[in-house]
Amino acid sequence: MADRQQRDIYLDVTDLILWVRQNTKVTGIQRVHMSYALCALTHGVKFVLFHGRRCEKVELISAELITYIGQALSGGRVAPEAIYAMCPNARLGVWKDYGDKYSNRPWLGWGLSVLSGLLSWGRALLFERKGHPPAFQPGDILLSVGRGWTVGGYLNGVRRLKEANGVVPMVLLHDVLPMESELKRQKNMRFANYVKGCFDVFEGFLTSSDFNVREISRYMHQLGGVSKPITKIRFGSNVDAHPVEGGDLPEGLRPGEYILCVGRIDFSKNQALLLEVWLDLVGEGRHSGKKLVFVGTLNRRYTDFKKQMARCAPGAGAYLVLENVSDVQLALLYRACYFTVFPSRAEGYGLPVAESLGAGKLCVASNATSIPEVAGDLADYFDPREKSQIRAKIESYLANPEAVRSKENQIMKKPRYHWDEATSDFLSSVRDGREVSFC
Repeated sequence: MADRQQRDIYLDVTDLILWVRQNTKVTGIQRVHMSYALCALTHGVKFVLFHGRRCEKVELISAELITYIGQALSGGRVAPEAIYAMCPNARLGVWKDYGDKYSNRPWLGWGLSVLSGLLSWGRALLFERKGHPPAFQPGDILLSVGRGWTVGGYLNGVRRLKEANGVVPMVLLHDVLPMESELKRQKNMRFANYVKGCFDVFEGFLTSSDFNVREISRYMHQLGGVSKPITKIRFGSNVDAHPVEGGDLPEGLRPGEYILCVGRIDFSKNQALLLEVWLDLVGEGRHSGKKLVFVGTLNRRYTDFKKQMARCAPGAGAYLVLENVSDVQLALLYRACYFTVFPSRAEGYGLPVAESLGAGKLCVASNATSIPEVAGDLADYFDPREKSQIRAKIESYLANPEAVRSKENQIMKKPRYHWDEATSDFLSSVRDGREVSFC
Protein backbone atom coordinates (compact mmCIF):
# COMPACT_ATOMS: atom_id res chain seq x y z
CA MET A 1 0.00 0.00 0.00
CA ALA A 2 1.16 3.55 -0.71
CA ASP A 3 2.56 5.55 2.20
CA ARG A 4 -0.50 7.04 3.90
CA GLN A 5 1.54 9.95 5.22
CA GLN A 6 1.70 11.27 1.67
CA ARG A 7 -1.97 10.72 0.90
CA ASP A 8 -5.05 12.86 1.38
CA ILE A 9 -7.67 12.57 4.10
CA TYR A 10 -11.28 12.92 2.95
CA LEU A 11 -13.78 13.67 5.72
CA ASP A 12 -17.31 12.55 4.92
CA VAL A 13 -19.86 15.24 5.89
CA THR A 14 -22.99 13.59 4.44
CA ASP A 15 -24.68 13.03 7.79
CA LEU A 16 -23.78 16.53 8.97
CA ILE A 17 -25.37 18.15 5.92
CA LEU A 18 -28.50 16.00 6.21
CA TRP A 19 -28.72 17.09 9.86
CA VAL A 20 -28.37 20.84 9.36
CA ARG A 21 -31.00 20.89 6.62
CA GLN A 22 -33.57 20.32 9.36
CA ASN A 23 -31.91 21.43 12.60
CA THR A 24 -30.47 24.70 13.87
CA LYS A 25 -28.22 23.28 16.58
CA VAL A 26 -25.82 20.42 17.14
CA THR A 27 -25.54 18.04 20.06
CA GLY A 28 -23.54 14.92 20.74
CA ILE A 29 -22.37 13.25 17.54
CA GLN A 30 -23.22 16.27 15.40
CA ARG A 31 -21.18 18.55 17.69
CA VAL A 32 -18.16 16.26 17.36
CA HIS A 33 -18.68 16.04 13.60
CA MET A 34 -18.95 19.80 13.17
CA SER A 35 -15.99 20.54 15.43
CA TYR A 36 -13.72 18.16 13.57
CA ALA A 37 -14.84 19.55 10.21
CA LEU A 38 -14.21 23.18 11.20
CA CYS A 39 -10.81 22.53 12.71
CA ALA A 40 -9.80 20.25 9.84
CA LEU A 41 -10.01 23.26 7.48
CA THR A 42 -6.50 24.26 8.55
CA HIS A 43 -5.08 20.76 8.08
CA GLY A 44 -5.58 20.33 4.35
CA VAL A 45 -8.43 17.85 4.79
CA LYS A 46 -10.92 17.52 1.92
CA PHE A 47 -14.66 17.04 2.37
CA VAL A 48 -17.06 14.74 0.52
CA LEU A 49 -20.81 14.21 0.21
CA PHE A 50 -22.48 10.90 -0.74
CA HIS A 51 -25.83 10.84 -2.49
CA GLY A 52 -27.91 8.74 -4.86
CA ARG A 53 -29.36 5.30 -4.36
CA ARG A 54 -27.04 3.27 -2.14
CA CYS A 55 -24.67 6.25 -2.10
CA GLU A 56 -23.28 5.44 -5.53
CA LYS A 57 -22.27 9.08 -6.10
CA VAL A 58 -19.71 11.11 -4.19
CA GLU A 59 -18.56 14.68 -4.70
CA LEU A 60 -16.27 17.25 -3.13
CA ILE A 61 -17.63 19.84 -0.72
CA SER A 62 -16.09 23.30 -0.50
CA ALA A 63 -14.42 24.73 2.57
CA GLU A 64 -16.77 27.69 2.11
CA LEU A 65 -19.77 25.49 2.87
CA ILE A 66 -18.17 24.00 5.99
CA THR A 67 -17.32 27.48 7.24
CA TYR A 68 -20.86 28.72 6.63
CA ILE A 69 -22.45 25.77 8.44
CA GLY A 70 -20.17 26.28 11.43
CA GLN A 71 -20.93 30.00 11.68
CA ALA A 72 -24.66 29.46 11.18
CA LEU A 73 -24.89 26.75 13.82
CA SER A 74 -23.00 28.88 16.34
CA GLY A 75 -25.74 31.47 16.16
CA GLY A 76 -28.59 28.99 15.69
CA ARG A 77 -29.56 30.47 12.30
CA VAL A 78 -29.12 27.95 9.49
CA ALA A 79 -30.57 28.82 6.06
CA PRO A 80 -30.94 25.67 3.94
CA GLU A 81 -31.18 27.74 0.76
CA ALA A 82 -27.69 29.12 1.44
CA ILE A 83 -26.41 25.56 1.74
CA TYR A 84 -28.08 24.59 -1.54
CA ALA A 85 -26.61 27.63 -3.30
CA MET A 86 -23.10 26.51 -2.37
CA CYS A 87 -23.82 22.82 -3.01
CA PRO A 88 -26.95 22.08 -5.08
CA ASN A 89 -26.74 18.34 -4.43
CA ALA A 90 -26.96 18.92 -0.70
CA ARG A 91 -30.69 19.19 -1.46
CA LEU A 92 -30.82 15.52 -2.41
CA GLY A 93 -31.92 12.95 0.11
CA VAL A 94 -30.65 9.42 0.41
CA TRP A 95 -32.50 6.25 -0.36
CA LYS A 96 -33.35 4.50 2.90
CA ASP A 97 -33.75 0.76 3.32
CA TYR A 98 -36.29 0.12 6.09
CA GLY A 99 -35.78 -3.66 6.04
CA ASP A 100 -33.64 -3.65 9.20
CA LYS A 101 -36.01 -1.43 11.13
CA TYR A 102 -39.09 -3.48 10.26
CA SER A 103 -37.56 -6.95 10.01
CA ASN A 104 -40.55 -8.33 11.94
CA ARG A 105 -42.93 -6.69 9.43
CA PRO A 106 -41.22 -7.22 6.06
CA TRP A 107 -44.08 -5.91 3.92
CA LEU A 108 -44.05 -2.59 5.79
CA GLY A 109 -40.27 -2.39 5.46
CA TRP A 110 -40.47 -3.15 1.74
CA GLY A 111 -43.21 -0.57 1.16
CA LEU A 112 -41.41 2.21 3.00
CA SER A 113 -38.16 1.38 1.21
CA VAL A 114 -39.89 1.65 -2.17
CA LEU A 115 -41.46 4.97 -1.17
CA SER A 116 -38.09 6.28 0.00
CA GLY A 117 -36.52 5.20 -3.28
CA LEU A 118 -39.20 6.98 -5.30
CA LEU A 119 -38.77 10.19 -3.30
CA SER A 120 -35.00 10.02 -3.69
CA TRP A 121 -35.34 9.46 -7.43
CA GLY A 122 -37.83 12.34 -7.73
CA ARG A 123 -35.56 14.78 -5.90
CA ALA A 124 -32.62 13.76 -8.06
CA LEU A 125 -34.69 14.27 -11.23
CA LEU A 126 -35.68 17.77 -10.14
CA PHE A 127 -32.57 19.07 -8.40
CA GLU A 128 -29.43 17.06 -9.16
CA ARG A 129 -26.51 18.97 -10.64
CA LYS A 130 -23.14 17.77 -11.84
CA GLY A 131 -20.73 17.79 -8.91
CA HIS A 132 -16.94 17.70 -8.67
CA PRO A 133 -15.78 14.12 -8.07
CA PRO A 134 -12.77 13.56 -5.80
CA ALA A 135 -9.52 12.44 -7.41
CA PHE A 136 -8.91 9.51 -5.08
CA GLN A 137 -5.51 7.85 -5.08
CA PRO A 138 -4.64 4.44 -3.60
CA GLY A 139 -3.96 4.86 0.10
CA ASP A 140 -6.08 7.98 0.56
CA ILE A 141 -8.07 7.87 3.79
CA LEU A 142 -11.85 8.18 3.85
CA LEU A 143 -12.86 9.21 7.36
CA SER A 144 -16.39 8.64 8.64
CA VAL A 145 -17.27 10.35 11.94
CA GLY A 146 -21.06 10.74 11.73
CA ARG A 147 -24.18 8.55 11.96
CA GLY A 148 -23.58 6.33 8.98
CA TRP A 149 -26.42 4.03 9.95
CA THR A 150 -28.93 6.79 9.13
CA VAL A 151 -27.63 7.18 5.55
CA GLY A 152 -29.24 4.69 3.15
CA GLY A 153 -26.74 2.41 1.43
CA TYR A 154 -23.79 4.10 3.10
CA LEU A 155 -21.63 1.02 3.60
CA ASN A 156 -22.17 0.04 -0.04
CA GLY A 157 -20.85 3.43 -1.13
CA VAL A 158 -17.79 3.16 1.09
CA ARG A 159 -17.10 -0.40 -0.08
CA ARG A 160 -17.34 0.73 -3.70
CA LEU A 161 -14.68 3.41 -3.19
CA LYS A 162 -12.48 0.98 -1.33
CA GLU A 163 -12.61 -1.61 -4.12
CA ALA A 164 -12.48 0.79 -7.08
CA ASN A 165 -9.97 3.36 -5.82
CA GLY A 166 -7.90 1.68 -3.14
CA VAL A 167 -9.23 4.11 -0.54
CA VAL A 168 -8.56 3.19 3.10
CA PRO A 169 -11.84 3.74 5.01
CA MET A 170 -11.72 4.48 8.75
CA VAL A 171 -14.64 5.05 11.09
CA LEU A 172 -15.18 6.80 14.40
CA LEU A 173 -17.63 4.69 16.42
CA HIS A 174 -18.92 6.97 19.15
CA ASP A 175 -20.25 3.99 21.08
CA VAL A 176 -21.98 0.64 20.57
CA LEU A 177 -24.47 0.98 23.42
CA PRO A 178 -27.59 0.06 21.35
CA MET A 179 -26.03 -3.25 20.24
CA GLU A 180 -27.02 -5.37 23.22
CA SER A 181 -30.66 -4.30 23.09
CA GLU A 182 -31.03 -4.76 19.32
CA LEU A 183 -29.28 -8.15 19.27
CA LYS A 184 -31.38 -9.34 22.18
CA ARG A 185 -34.71 -8.17 20.78
CA GLN A 186 -33.92 -8.94 17.11
CA LYS A 187 -36.02 -5.89 16.29
CA ASN A 188 -35.09 -2.60 14.64
CA MET A 189 -31.64 -3.98 13.80
CA ARG A 190 -30.51 -0.94 11.82
CA PHE A 191 -27.67 0.06 14.13
CA ALA A 192 -26.54 -3.49 14.91
CA ASN A 193 -26.40 -4.42 11.22
CA TYR A 194 -24.51 -1.22 10.47
CA VAL A 195 -21.87 -2.00 13.10
CA LYS A 196 -21.53 -5.57 11.83
CA GLY A 197 -21.07 -4.17 8.32
CA CYS A 198 -18.43 -1.77 9.61
CA PHE A 199 -16.31 -4.67 10.77
CA ASP A 200 -16.17 -5.86 7.17
CA VAL A 201 -15.87 -2.56 5.30
CA PHE A 202 -13.67 -0.30 7.44
CA GLU A 203 -9.97 -0.93 7.93
CA GLY A 204 -9.46 1.13 11.09
CA PHE A 205 -11.62 2.11 14.04
CA LEU A 206 -11.46 5.11 16.36
CA THR A 207 -13.35 5.73 19.57
CA SER A 208 -13.25 7.99 22.60
CA SER A 209 -12.88 5.80 25.70
CA ASP A 210 -11.35 2.61 27.04
CA PHE A 211 -14.90 1.44 27.74
CA ASN A 212 -15.74 1.77 24.04
CA VAL A 213 -12.51 0.08 22.96
CA ARG A 214 -13.37 -2.97 25.03
CA GLU A 215 -16.95 -3.10 23.76
CA ILE A 216 -16.01 -2.62 20.11
CA SER A 217 -13.28 -5.25 20.39
CA ARG A 218 -15.75 -7.68 21.95
CA TYR A 219 -18.33 -7.25 19.21
CA MET A 220 -15.66 -7.25 16.51
CA HIS A 221 -14.57 -10.74 17.52
CA GLN A 222 -18.07 -11.97 18.35
CA LEU A 223 -19.86 -10.77 15.22
CA GLY A 224 -17.15 -10.06 12.67
CA GLY A 225 -14.57 -12.68 13.46
CA VAL A 226 -11.86 -10.13 12.65
CA SER A 227 -9.20 -8.15 14.46
CA LYS A 228 -8.63 -4.62 13.18
CA PRO A 229 -6.88 -1.61 14.73
CA ILE A 230 -8.84 0.36 17.32
CA THR A 231 -7.43 3.77 18.26
CA LYS A 232 -8.54 5.70 21.33
CA ILE A 233 -8.91 9.44 20.78
CA ARG A 234 -10.08 12.32 22.96
CA PHE A 235 -12.68 14.99 22.23
CA GLY A 236 -12.25 18.72 22.78
CA SER A 237 -13.80 20.37 25.83
CA ASN A 238 -14.91 23.73 24.43
CA VAL A 239 -18.51 24.04 23.29
CA ASP A 240 -17.79 25.76 19.99
CA ALA A 241 -14.75 25.04 17.83
CA HIS A 242 -14.93 28.68 16.65
CA PRO A 243 -16.46 30.50 19.66
CA VAL A 244 -18.55 33.62 19.29
CA GLU A 245 -18.78 35.81 22.38
CA GLY A 246 -21.84 37.69 23.53
CA GLY A 247 -25.43 36.89 24.32
CA ASP A 248 -27.53 37.07 27.45
CA LEU A 249 -28.80 34.46 29.85
CA PRO A 250 -32.44 33.43 29.37
CA GLU A 251 -34.91 35.55 31.26
CA GLY A 252 -35.12 34.68 34.93
CA LEU A 253 -31.59 33.26 35.23
CA ARG A 254 -28.78 34.98 37.08
CA PRO A 255 -25.11 34.00 37.22
CA GLY A 256 -24.37 31.48 39.95
CA GLU A 257 -28.05 31.02 40.76
CA TYR A 258 -28.78 27.85 38.77
CA ILE A 259 -27.54 24.28 38.32
CA LEU A 260 -27.16 23.08 34.74
CA CYS A 261 -27.93 19.69 33.17
CA VAL A 262 -27.04 19.39 29.46
CA GLY A 263 -28.04 16.58 27.12
CA ARG A 264 -30.94 15.13 25.19
CA ILE A 265 -33.80 14.61 27.66
CA ASP A 266 -34.39 10.91 27.22
CA PHE A 267 -34.72 7.60 29.07
CA SER A 268 -31.04 6.67 29.13
CA LYS A 269 -30.01 10.16 30.26
CA ASN A 270 -31.93 9.71 33.53
CA GLN A 271 -33.16 13.30 33.95
CA ALA A 272 -36.47 12.09 35.43
CA LEU A 273 -34.70 10.87 38.57
CA LEU A 274 -32.72 14.11 38.78
CA LEU A 275 -35.90 16.19 38.49
CA GLU A 276 -37.57 14.03 41.15
CA VAL A 277 -34.65 14.69 43.52
CA TRP A 278 -34.72 18.40 42.74
CA LEU A 279 -38.45 18.81 43.29
CA ASP A 280 -38.12 17.01 46.61
CA LEU A 281 -35.42 19.50 47.65
CA VAL A 282 -37.56 22.43 46.50
CA GLY A 283 -40.56 21.10 48.40
CA GLU A 284 -38.46 20.90 51.56
CA GLY A 285 -36.92 24.34 51.00
CA ARG A 286 -33.44 22.84 50.71
CA HIS A 287 -32.56 24.08 47.20
CA SER A 288 -30.82 27.29 48.41
CA GLY A 289 -33.02 29.41 46.15
CA LYS A 290 -31.40 27.98 43.03
CA LYS A 291 -33.03 26.73 39.82
CA LEU A 292 -32.32 23.55 37.87
CA VAL A 293 -31.93 24.20 34.14
CA PHE A 294 -32.23 21.40 31.57
CA VAL A 295 -30.75 22.07 28.13
CA GLY A 296 -31.70 19.56 25.44
CA THR A 297 -34.46 18.27 23.22
CA LEU A 298 -37.23 16.55 25.18
CA ASN A 299 -38.28 13.11 23.97
CA ARG A 300 -42.06 13.44 24.14
CA ARG A 301 -42.34 9.73 24.96
CA TYR A 302 -40.23 10.14 28.09
CA THR A 303 -43.20 9.61 30.37
CA ASP A 304 -41.22 9.43 33.62
CA PHE A 305 -39.89 12.93 33.03
CA LYS A 306 -43.32 14.24 32.09
CA LYS A 307 -44.75 12.76 35.31
CA GLN A 308 -42.22 14.75 37.31
CA MET A 309 -43.02 17.87 35.28
CA ALA A 310 -46.66 17.41 36.26
CA ARG A 311 -45.67 17.89 39.92
CA CYS A 312 -44.55 21.42 39.17
CA ALA A 313 -44.81 23.35 35.91
CA PRO A 314 -41.48 24.55 34.39
CA GLY A 315 -42.60 28.16 34.67
CA ALA A 316 -43.21 27.94 38.43
CA GLY A 317 -39.61 28.88 39.21
CA ALA A 318 -38.09 25.61 40.43
CA TYR A 319 -36.67 24.48 37.10
CA LEU A 320 -36.46 25.39 33.43
CA VAL A 321 -36.34 23.35 30.21
CA LEU A 322 -34.54 24.97 27.25
CA GLU A 323 -34.83 23.02 23.98
CA ASN A 324 -33.47 25.35 21.30
CA VAL A 325 -30.19 26.72 22.58
CA SER A 326 -27.48 28.00 20.24
CA ASP A 327 -23.80 27.34 20.88
CA VAL A 328 -23.36 30.96 21.94
CA GLN A 329 -26.09 30.58 24.56
CA LEU A 330 -24.85 27.17 25.69
CA ALA A 331 -21.31 28.43 26.27
CA LEU A 332 -22.74 31.30 28.34
CA LEU A 333 -24.97 28.94 30.33
CA TYR A 334 -21.94 26.80 31.21
CA ARG A 335 -19.83 29.76 32.27
CA ALA A 336 -22.52 31.31 34.48
CA CYS A 337 -23.88 28.20 36.25
CA TYR A 338 -23.22 27.22 39.88
CA PHE A 339 -22.25 23.68 38.89
CA THR A 340 -23.48 21.02 36.45
CA VAL A 341 -25.11 17.62 36.91
CA PHE A 342 -24.89 14.70 34.48
CA PRO A 343 -27.03 11.73 35.61
CA SER A 344 -26.81 9.47 32.51
CA ARG A 345 -27.05 5.69 32.94
CA ALA A 346 -24.70 4.88 30.05
CA GLU A 347 -22.39 6.88 27.79
CA GLY A 348 -19.72 6.15 25.23
CA TYR A 349 -17.99 9.34 26.34
CA GLY A 350 -19.99 12.05 28.16
CA LEU A 351 -19.36 15.26 26.23
CA PRO A 352 -21.29 17.56 28.64
CA VAL A 353 -18.92 16.47 31.42
CA ALA A 354 -15.92 17.54 29.33
CA GLU A 355 -17.66 20.80 28.38
CA SER A 356 -18.40 21.56 32.03
CA LEU A 357 -14.72 21.14 32.91
CA GLY A 358 -13.76 23.18 29.84
CA ALA A 359 -15.83 26.03 31.26
CA GLY A 360 -14.11 25.64 34.63
CA LYS A 361 -17.21 24.24 36.34
CA LEU A 362 -17.64 21.30 38.69
CA CYS A 363 -19.69 18.43 37.32
CA VAL A 364 -21.56 16.15 39.72
CA ALA A 365 -21.75 13.11 37.48
CA SER A 366 -22.86 9.53 37.10
CA ASN A 367 -20.15 6.93 37.66
CA ALA A 368 -21.49 4.71 34.85
CA THR A 369 -19.58 3.30 31.87
CA SER A 370 -17.06 5.77 30.36
CA ILE A 371 -18.00 8.91 32.29
CA PRO A 372 -15.26 8.75 34.98
CA GLU A 373 -12.67 8.50 32.16
CA VAL A 374 -13.61 11.97 30.97
CA ALA A 375 -13.14 13.86 34.23
CA GLY A 376 -11.07 11.66 36.53
CA ASP A 377 -10.84 13.23 40.00
CA LEU A 378 -12.05 16.62 38.76
CA ALA A 379 -15.70 15.59 39.02
CA ASP A 380 -17.70 14.14 41.90
CA TYR A 381 -19.64 10.94 41.24
CA PHE A 382 -22.81 9.10 42.22
CA ASP A 383 -24.52 5.85 41.26
CA PRO A 384 -27.18 6.92 38.72
CA ARG A 385 -29.55 4.23 40.03
CA GLU A 386 -29.49 5.56 43.58
CA LYS A 387 -31.74 8.50 44.29
CA SER A 388 -30.25 8.98 47.75
CA GLN A 389 -26.73 9.34 46.34
CA ILE A 390 -27.79 11.93 43.77
CA ARG A 391 -29.59 13.91 46.44
CA ALA A 392 -26.69 13.73 48.91
CA LYS A 393 -24.16 15.04 46.37
CA ILE A 394 -26.35 17.91 45.16
CA GLU A 395 -27.46 18.91 48.65
CA SER A 396 -23.86 18.88 49.87
CA TYR A 397 -22.65 21.32 47.22
CA LEU A 398 -25.73 23.53 47.59
CA ALA A 399 -24.89 23.93 51.25
CA ASN A 400 -21.15 24.39 50.79
CA PRO A 401 -20.11 27.04 48.22
CA GLU A 402 -16.52 26.77 49.45
CA ALA A 403 -16.40 23.15 48.28
CA VAL A 404 -17.63 24.24 44.84
CA ARG A 405 -14.96 26.94 44.62
CA SER A 406 -12.28 24.49 45.73
CA LYS A 407 -13.24 22.12 42.93
CA GLU A 408 -13.28 24.98 40.43
CA ASN A 409 -9.76 25.99 41.47
CA GLN A 410 -8.62 22.40 40.97
CA ILE A 411 -10.24 22.31 37.52
CA MET A 412 -8.75 25.64 36.43
CA LYS A 413 -5.23 24.40 37.20
CA LYS A 414 -5.60 21.75 34.51
CA PRO A 415 -4.86 22.80 30.90
CA ARG A 416 -7.83 23.09 28.58
CA TYR A 417 -7.97 20.65 25.64
CA HIS A 418 -9.62 22.54 22.79
CA TRP A 419 -11.05 21.22 19.56
CA ASP A 420 -8.21 22.52 17.40
CA GLU A 421 -5.71 20.50 19.44
CA ALA A 422 -8.07 17.52 19.55
CA THR A 423 -8.43 17.62 15.76
CA SER A 424 -4.67 17.77 15.22
CA ASP A 425 -4.19 14.75 17.48
CA PHE A 426 -7.14 12.98 15.84
CA LEU A 427 -5.73 13.38 12.34
CA SER A 428 -2.30 12.24 13.53
CA SER A 429 -3.93 9.12 14.97
CA VAL A 430 -5.68 8.50 11.66
CA ARG A 431 -2.44 8.75 9.72
CA ASP A 432 -0.43 6.72 12.21
CA GLY A 433 -3.06 4.06 12.80
CA ARG A 434 -2.02 3.62 16.43
CA GLU A 435 -3.70 0.55 17.84
CA VAL A 436 -5.15 -0.01 21.29
CA SER A 437 -5.75 -3.62 22.25
CA PHE A 438 -7.41 -5.28 25.23
CA CYS A 439 -7.38 -8.94 26.19
